[in-house]
Amino acid sequence: MRGAPARPRAPRAPWGGFPLSELTVLVALALGAFGVANLGTTRGAWGIGAATTLGCVAGLEIAIREHLSGRRSRTMLLAGALGALVSGGAMLLALPPLVALVAALVAAGIAVPVLRRAYARAARGENRAR
Repeated sequence: MRGAPARPRAPRAPWGGFPLSELTVLVALALGAFGVANLGTTRGAWGIGAATTLGCVAGLEIAIREHLSGRRSRTMLLAGALGALVSGGAMLLALPPLVALVAALVAAGIAVPVLRRAYARAARGENRAR
């Protein structure tokens, strides 16, 4: 009985074989443990917030590489991440929440066709060096 077909390996990182994403996840886990150990304090909240941010950045980096290499489409994930970034920026500028929401939706809506085209080009092999 044959198993599932082998999936192509994840695209190589621009920094080579250095395990940056894995180390980032390890630091995020350590910060999360620190935050849980200090629950109810400002340090605990900062630890959990930093762990969440680092974990998201590590996952997003891998999603970007997969998408731009044509391995797997991550269009909605990347558009949502852009929307969250725009929304956060709007909130930092003290804009009303409704304005932040609309800005996030517009940014994500613009990003979707751009990301789809980028993935289609990569999947056809147009982004690879000749």
